[in-house]
Amino acid sequence: MSGKRKTIYSLEYWLEKGLTEEESLEKIKTVKKENSCWCKEYWMKKGFNEEESIKKVKEKQQSNSKKRTKDSYKKMKNPYQIEYWLEKGFTKEESLNKIKKHKDKTNPYNVLSEDNIKNMIDNRKKTYYNKSDFERAKINKSRGRTKEQYILEHSEEEYYDKLKKQTEHFSKDCYIEKFGEDKYKEWRNNQKESLKKRNFIKFSKISFDLFNEIGLDAFYGKNEKCLTLYKDENKYIIYPDFLYENKIIEFYGDYFHGNPDFYDKDDIIGTRYKNYKVGDKWEYDKNRQNILKDNGYDVLIIWENDYKKHKKEIIEKCKKWIKNL
Repeated sequence: MSGKRKTIYSLEYWLEKGLTEEESLEKIKTVKKENSCWCKEYWMKKGFNEEESIKKVKEKQQSNSKKRTKDSYKKMKNPYQIEYWLEKGFTKEESLNKIKKHKDKTNPYNVLSEDNIKNMIDNRKKTYYNKSDFERAKINKSRGRTKEQYILEHSEEEYYDKLKKQTEHFSKDCYIEKFGEDKYKEWRNNQKESLKKRNFIKFSKISFDLFNEIGLDAFYGKNEKCLTLYKDENKYIIYPDFLYENKIIEFYGDYFHGNPDFYDKDDIIGTRYKNYKVGDKWEYDKNRQNILKDNGYDVLIIWENDYKKHKKEIIEKCKKWIKNL
């Protein structure tokens, strides 16, 4: 008998039973939960109530965590690490291909349909924006760790060493040195394609909302304008968030610009590609503002949190500022 065997975990199994694709996917999700001791549904199926089932899952998690020490987790290798495949006898090139295939296989943007991806993103946004301002600020701040927190757990030397390594790890020169220029170009192209699939935009939707409300034929969003500016004989390429004549509005996201209401100068923020101290980001933003001002532009800073709390007032403030009222 040839062909892939159909099980209760396969889409075809439920489609053949007369369910729609949406019903089949939901059924698979339910079956997986009912057959996993890490889910409350598994225990509820065995006759426990919801509270008892949640307690059972916690007991299982605690029991499992005791099986490994903190050091053993550090030494543990996974399919995303090249050492994992090298130890299995693969060459360096074969190992990199294995990692790539594994990432592609587990990337939801590659395996889910467009509708399911949209639902996934919408659900994440709904969960996030249903939280209070305080809870969202707490979540954003938890993405980074303060200098003191890291030094307390490790040491000051390890802190600066880790910061340097994280910054260098995703640099162009580092990638080329490790994998070669052809691999770097392939990686960059894959990144661009991935961003296209997700309809990635480098400006935030909330800033776009503000600029639309201002209601002027200005340069922003997809219609942004590139400025080539000079200061102290140095050349700078800057894309202002919003440009109208000589007026520039910069919309600062609370996390990526380190809102002083939520962050201290020594807090660490950033992305998976680069981490930096909040104080350094403040200095960078201040320097950018000075370059714009020295080249004859007026600059107004709007913080994300201020706009969320006082939307109408901020819109009016921007309109009056542009008109010099």
